[in-house]
Amino acid sequence: MSLILIGMMGSGKTTVGRALARRLKMRFVDLDRIIEMNTGKSVSQIFDTDGEAAFRDWETEAIRELMDEQNIVLSVGGGAPMRAENFEMLKRIGKIVFLEASAKTVRERVERKPAKRPLLKQDRNDAIERLLAERAEVYKKADWVVNVDEKSVPAVVRQIETLMYENLS
Repeated sequence: MSLILIGMMGSGKTTVGRALARRLKMRFVDLDRIIEMNTGKSVSQIFDTDGEAAFRDWETEAIRELMDEQNIVLSVGGGAPMRAENFEMLKRIGKIVFLEASAKTVRERVERKPAKRPLLKQDRNDAIERLLAERAEVYKKADWVVNVDEKSVPAVVRQIETLMYENLS
């Protein structure tokens, strides 16, 4: 079984993903890193030079590349599940886990590395609220929802691990 972590930027997909993969002895895959390897550009560079639409196309291609992978923990960008095609492919790869974070949590976490967030170049607070509202319905279609507010990485990992074992049947 593979696990796919979705959620807003700053929800902990990469940090939790790495810890979860170590705990479960699975390979961790970050979709943004695949895109960067495939394009030779950083995510920010792609957004700046090619635009968001091109980046979203690269996301779809990278997900397609992972269709035959097994026993991975995959962290995907916050916008990746918004394309119906991507969400369907992610469902075929494994169980989708939505790392749910409040606007306050997202804001606090992205403040630490604002330069890495191409979708937050304008007013950060408005952008976070808007993105949360736009994405909520799709994110809630995940197999499991794990709230990350005020929880440590080990606590989130344990909760996902518990969900995994409770749902093995």
